[in-house]
Amino acid sequence: MVITGIIEGGVFCQDMGILEITDVSDSITVDYDIVGVGIERASFAETYYPDLGRRVEIHGLGNVAFDYFYNQEIRIQHSVDIYTVTPYYVDMTMTIRCTDGQSSVVTQRFYYSKCRVGKKPSTYYGFLNRLSVRNVRKEQFVCLSYHSLGQKLVLDIAYKSEGGLLSHQQILETVSYPGFFVTRFLSLKAIVELLNEELDTPCTADDIMYYETSLYFNESLVDRIHFDIDRRHYPQIMHFVFYNCFGFPETLYFTGQDERASELEASFGFVLGNYLKVDTDLITSHTVNTGYIKETVRDSVEDMVYSSKVYLYEKETLGDLITITDIDFTESKPRTEPLNIKLTYRVADKCQRKFARENFRDGIFDRTFDVTFD
Repeated sequence: MVITGIIEGGVFCQDMGILEITDVSDSITVDYDIVGVGIERASFAETYYPDLGRRVEIHGLGNVAFDYFYNQEIRIQHSVDIYTVTPYYVDMTMTIRCTDGQSSVVTQRFYYSKCRVGKKPSTYYGFLNRLSVRNVRKEQFVCLSYHSLGQKLVLDIAYKSEGGLLSHQQILETVSYPGFFVTRFLSLKAIVELLNEELDTPCTADDIMYYETSLYFNESLVDRIHFDIDRRHYPQIMHFVFYNCFGFPETLYFTGQDERASELEASFGFVLGNYLKVDTDLITSHTVNTGYIKETVRDSVEDMVYSSKVYLYEKETLGDLITITDIDFTESKPRTEPLNIKLTYRVADKCQRKFARENFRDGIFDRTFDVTFD
């Protein structure tokens, strides 16, 4: 019995190929034992029969492992000094038993992915994010994740001070825990806080020109993300937090139009001789436009559609959990106009409505153009 297809050092779920067992004379039984941090141990057995070439092929192991991953906790932080180191993998041990008494034990480690990555987790030292150039806003939540393999993370900040342009470099802690993943919180608010602490000088978000994060391994640059500050005014803007294709928190904001439509779902019946509405459910759906985006942002929007959970982000907190119900996107090449995607979503909670009260006027006998008592 010869076993091939095990990938040393682990594999992203969607990159797992076929496990092939050759020189099989009769049926085989495979006992599966799946373990991972944050999940209960799972065990089950399957029986397989060889083809005419005395070969057994087992497909879809990556999909089996994928179902045992849990959702990462989304922590809203705005400090460079705070970071998380989280184990995020599943080990699948397979005990292969033949009817003639032969047996063999193999273990495959899986890392979360919702797309084909084409890279080995054990040697991929870059960021687990799609964009190398990002626009960020003052109110936005921003985080980055990477596999903890001993990389050095360097943060460079360009800022204005007394009419001149200066820079500050910060080398962040280097750790090496294979199988564990680092998440750093790098919002604009966190960058301002860092500068004020390190330089002991007053700095605001308006003083930040841009910043960059770079990963080095053995003193060689392996990845970099450039952050530009988006200070434009938009009539409408919506922030979303979701899980990217590697299962880590990611954020996007849409600047296009938000169209709202409500549909009444109700039941009616006779009560004491009167035909009344006995149940009311007013379902409000939002159709939001991304605004003009580039292709890599389009891929991130697709990640959001695939995400198991998507949240609105409002006033520095996670807002409502939402469910994406439709997407409207058509692209032709060569392209003569910018990309725009429409997403339709509804609040996941059955009770969609929230109490909101108009702010009161604080003037005495307030009238818009009367300043008598001001």
